[in-house]
Amino acid sequence: MKICIVYPAYPPAGRRRNGDAKYTEKLAQSLASQPQVEVIIVTSMTEHHKTIYSPQRNLVVYPIVENWGLRGLIKDDFQKVRRTLKEVSPDIINIIYPDPHLNSEYLLPYFIKLISQEIPIITTLFHFFPRRGNILYKFMAILLYLCSKKIHFHDEGLMSLFYKVLPFLRKRTFLIPVGNLVTVSNSIESASKWEIMQELNLPEGFRYISFLGYWYRSKGLDILLKALNILKQKGLKLKLLLIGGHSKEDMNEYEKGILKLINKLNLQDYVFLTGCCSDDLMVKYSLCSEICIFPFRSNVMGRSSIMLPISLGLPIITTNLVKKSSFLIDRENVLLIPPNNPDALAQGIEELLNNEHLRNYIATNVRRLAEKTSWENIGNEWKNIYFQLLA
Repeated sequence: MKICIVYPAYPPAGRRRNGDAKYTEKLAQSLASQPQVEVIIVTSMTEHHKTIYSPQRNLVVYPIVENWGLRGLIKDDFQKVRRTLKEVSPDIINIIYPDPHLNSEYLLPYFIKLISQEIPIITTLFHFFPRRGNILYKFMAILLYLCSKKIHFHDEGLMSLFYKVLPFLRKRTFLIPVGNLVTVSNSIESASKWEIMQELNLPEGFRYISFLGYWYRSKGLDILLKALNILKQKGLKLKLLLIGGHSKEDMNEYEKGILKLINKLNLQDYVFLTGCCSDDLMVKYSLCSEICIFPFRSNVMGRSSIMLPISLGLPIITTNLVKKSSFLIDRENVLLIPPNNPDALAQGIEELLNNEHLRNYIATNVRRLAEKTSWENIGNEWKNIYFQLLA
């Protein structure tokens, strides 16, 4: 079985090392390790990758596209994709959509059905529509969904929104979580928390909580800072680890606003910024925190940042955005709070810090969730979806 994955950022590198790109890389590697599966990646030509190469067995990368927008359609990029698909003759095409950097310039996927009419298409949705796309691009996106035999979601909230807009496509949808995208070495997991804190020069005398990943408005970091301010006024000696994020020169207006909010609320002594860091450092900082907090405004299970603490078996607080989740159960494997509510979040943090039994209970059940969302299970689920589509 040959699977062709279409996505502009492979392998993820530099500013293109976002969650969507890392997910695509992890999915390709997981599928290529499955028996009876070959993976072909159609992606962008870069300075470092201009010719076909194979990073592992059963995985071949075609870095052939220079422009994914209108110029690519007019020039040779569209024809290069057509010739490649004809040459490799995949059984299924899996389009990862949209691209957070290209946005409305990610046009080629809309036309793939024209050049591969007999090949079934699966579309993996990270967002409903491209950001900053006008009505034409939204119409084209809907055409892509109509041409897709299956539509894959990571998050039940996004899936529910999809049902409201396109209810007649409900039977084509399926849910597979995003999985942990950070490599966790055994040596780090086996180290004690005290040893890691000593290595990272984290001062004692604080209770550490954490937030992981880039600072987008949809992730609700501003809500967490306001909750931290409430707890500061109550006299709790906390330190919030902001793990990861962009460098200051790459920050958008929301991220710059976060730095201003830290100063406005006088939280400088309560917040520790790690800056952009390696996988090993992300794991180490996460293991130093008693609670990992994700006050997301949308797309809870579609974000790779929440999957790392799940894989580490750490207690988590996040928002309740769907009526009933297949993964997150309040006070079982997570503590759920309403979105956009600093008071409720502060109350949840205080409760979990003061209730060791509840923390340990949630951590135990998170480890079971980690098994359910492991890449071994994700790879098997994808393989089953592909075989069902070809049956």
